[in-house]
Amino acid sequence: MITSLSEEEQVPIAPLGRMQSSFSGAISQLWRNFRRNRSPSSDLSCCAKNEVERIAKDLGMSAVELRALASRNSHFTDLLARRLAALGLDTKEIIEAEPGTLQDLQRLCTMCDSHKQCRKDLDRDPTSEDWEEYCPNVGTLKMLDSMNWTKLRVQ
Repeated sequence: MITSLSEEEQVPIAPLGRMQSSFSGAISQLWRNFRRNRSPSSDLSCCAKNEVERIAKDLGMSAVELRALASRNSHFTDLLARRLAALGLDTKEIIEAEPGTLQDLQRLCTMCDSHKQCRKDLDRDPTSEDWEEYCPNVGTLKMLDSMNWTKLRVQ
């Protein structure tokens, strides 16, 4: 017997013209949808060890990292979006020029323990360089900021 999904269980599907431009973007969106729609009692503890390892491998990380990410608040990547905007960096350009980099940035941001300080600094003065003292993504963000994107864009 076929049953339809409730409205809460349905995952929105983007029209073809608005699909994610990269695999990592699609994975990030699926992860956000999963985290937003899951109940508090559902997490990776209900998965078999080999299933967690398979999911982690598919996402390009270890099972330990995946479990740590699953226990964190997914809204922390909003701070990354704000930091990218403050630096004048475009996520689409990053994905086109450096595939996988945005996923790595999101992973490190989610695992960071300085979210309160980061939010405070972004709220106070997004152009301040104080974040460079504690941000685990400082090296990558500075490298991305210094790149000449016009050379890297896919023509």
